[in-house]
Amino acid sequence: MGLLIGRAAFSAHEMMVTVIDARQVTKSFRRIARRCWAPTFVATWILLLGICPVSLSNANEIKMHTSFITAAAEDKPAATRQIPFQTIAKGTRSGVSEAGQIIVRTQAEWNALWQKHSSMESNPSQAPAIDFNKEIVIGIFLGQKPTSGYDVEIISMERSDGTLTVSLREKSPQPGAVLTQAFTQPFHMVRIEINETPAVRFRRAP
Repeated sequence: MGLLIGRAAFSAHEMMVTVIDARQVTKSFRRIARRCWAPTFVATWILLLGICPVSLSNANEIKMHTSFITAAAEDKPAATRQIPFQTIAKGTRSGVSEAGQIIVRTQAEWNALWQKHSSMESNPSQAPAIDFNKEIVIGIFLGQKPTSGYDVEIISMERSDGTLTVSLREKSPQPGAVLTQAFTQPFHMVRIEINETPAVRFRRAP
């Protein structure tokens, strides 16, 4: 009987020691966690940023316009003035795979656009010099097409009442045409000298 009581007391003592040890471990873990929380938090974010880099150029990306005015909706101003423009680049291969029109008014926007446009080149070229104090850039992109035979061209610009109307012509493959089976991204980018920052609208020419 005395032996059983002794064993029971010893087992109770072991249980008490185990509970105390567990509490000490828990307290130690909490102290370590508090000390390591901030560095771990920072390290975790550094790791995440390293895995998923944040593109600072996103702040400089410009809006892609997709709307056109129609002949029926187009107003007929009393006086219009033709605006000369100069082609910067035109072709069927571009890193811009979305269809739309782009108006570039700052150097940061131009750098971002040209970087994306030239991303398909093995040795990307630098953005052509533009003086945004007196010029703007207008780009037309048809997006990614499944074959050759597509094209886009800016054919004229008219200024009236503070609005610049850009006319463009799109081309699609003719039925039965022999086409290259490769993706293309037709585009046309131009520069115009203008002292103000007018509203810009786009019109598809017949």
